Amino acid sequence: MPTLCTREYKKTSRKRHGDKPYEFNEPCSKKQCTKVHEDPLEERKEYDKKISWGTINNSSNEHFLSRIFFNNNGFRDSDDSTLNLYFSKEFPRNKFLTKLSNTCHIRHFPYFWQLCRKDTFYKNVGNQGFVPLSYTVNSLSDLDKLDENKLYICKLCNSGNGNNIFVGNPSKIKDLINPKNKYIVSDYIKPLLINKRKFEMRIHVVANYSPLVVYIHEFGYVRFASEDYDEKSDNLYCHLTGNRFNYKNNGGNKDNITLQKLWDILGDKSTDIKEKINDVCKKTIFSVQNVNIEGMKKVANSINDKNNYYSNWENINNNCFELFGFDIML
Repeated sequence: MPTLCTREYKKTSRKRHGDKPYEFNEPCSKKQCTKVHEDPLEERKEYDKKISWGTINNSSNEHFLSRIFFNNNGFRDSDDSTLNLYFSKEFPRNKFLTKLSNTCHIRHFPYFWQLCRKDTFYKNVGNQGFVPLSYTVNSLSDLDKLDENKLYICKLCNSGNGNNIFVGNPSKIKDLINPKNKYIVSDYIKPLLINKRKFEMRIHVVANYSPLVVYIHEFGYVRFASEDYDEKSDNLYCHLTGNRFNYKNNGGNKDNITLQKLWDILGDKSTDIKEKINDVCKKTIFSVQNVNIEGMKKVANSINDKNNYYSNWENINNNCFELFGFDIML
């Protein structure tokens, strides 16, 4: 069994693809790799796999974990056009897209954000019946239209990781939000509890839009709030379940469990719940199929070189895939 590479890393600032400089880790030349090379030929085959990290920010947990996964499976960083995989937070700009080979797999479609922003998500999926009734808030006066006796959860449209989230009635939310920003306010869901804690399931989904193909991974996980649930409490640690947010509360909840463990807890009810989860994932992806196809056509039409592989939107579709993390409550 080969040992893992013990090579140390140093932080380096680099400008890539015309974007702002960012920091990432690269091998330090002062240290020698102690990895055991069992088969030089197989080692070379693995080394020939290439991956671009594009504009991923080094502070992102996603970047850190993805780098470990890909490096452990034989990928190496590269900026050139012979990439096998372009794995970034954003769809590549035309200038770089047109340099990619026709065998490069690209994470993201041009309009992937249609399901990532909270306002566009609700616009696309809100009529499906499995999303709580929600309202966009462009000004404080929009909150006056809501029921003062009801509990709501308010989120900044383009934020994540538990940031800029507020729970309360309209008057309380009005005192907490920044009127210059755009929010979405949703009816608060009374949650199912396990051991007095609120929880949600993280389901991983891979999708393509033409034809519509949806892969739902069976091994998800369940994450819990780090405080016992109390509907009337102002403590967000009993209302929010995100790992990064709850980590601020003494390291977060150490009792997160696998999805299989949840099915064991729910018993016979789990079969029906699995079917509903699959239905939610498929309907959600289907809701943005047309808008993503239009996005690919728009990108293809904007490429000046009509002989370029990516000037055909169907080629963009064939090379792209989408990776989503669905958060589902019961």
